Amino acid sequence: MAVVDIVMQKKGGVGKSVCASLLCQAMMEAGVRFIGVDTDPSNQSLAAYQELPVKWLNLISAENGVDEIDKRLFDSLVSSICGMETPDSHVVIDVGASNFWTLIFYLQATFALDVLMDLGHEVRLHVVIAGGDVVDTCGCLMELAGWFPKVGLVPWLNPYNAPVHVRADEKDEHSEKVQFMDFLVSREFGHRYLAVVAIPDRCRHSLFRADLQSHFPKFVTFKTAIASPANHIMVRQRLKMFWDETRAAISAAQLF
Repeated sequence: MAVVDIVMQKKGGVGKSVCASLLCQAMMEAGVRFIGVDTDPSNQSLAAYQELPVKWLNLISAENGVDEIDKRLFDSLVSSICGMETPDSHVVIDVGASNFWTLIFYLQATFALDVLMDLGHEVRLHVVIAGGDVVDTCGCLMELAGWFPKVGLVPWLNPYNAPVHVRADEKDEHSEKVQFMDFLVSREFGHRYLAVVAIPDRCRHSLFRADLQSHFPKFVTFKTAIASPANHIMVRQRLKMFWDETRAAISAAQLF
């Protein structure tokens, strides 16, 4: 049966679609059978990767002349997953911040995740925890853990803007650093973590950061960018270093 990887975070701009693309790229390079589904009605970042088997699910319908997200359109996605019988197939679903609450209301009202699990599919929630937005993004992880108690959790630690830690005393910048596994959400729900994927800290280094800022808006895979003669040889080297470490982190998580 299928493994359903849902990448979601109610906080926008924290790298959720980037993490979804990294997961898809790692699966593709490992020869894993998967399809990606981009449900973001405003920014189809994942679907923009032409090299990845990703489709955009249009959730917008016109009711009384007004374009709105139609929760019933999620039914088609659930139905297609229910029909998947190939063992070890993955479905990676990228949920946009703009339709986060719509999907939550749908899942809670229909028990759709329970339906999938009762049919033998595995469901996992991938939640981005972003440095600089630790409180808000951890709050989302805690909410999801409470709303869906049967579902496994996969936090992704994104240090792109800042390290993923907090100070023991928020008023004292020299106080002890508290790491993610010691956060309140991890103390309460860490036993449900299937894995924790940490994006390499080198993404904050000025050279790597500049290369990544140029790379991601092109919506090409790291494999293509690293091989492209259009990129300077040292840019290709830095992208390779970042991707090798990221792919190793995803592989170590044993998500596929």
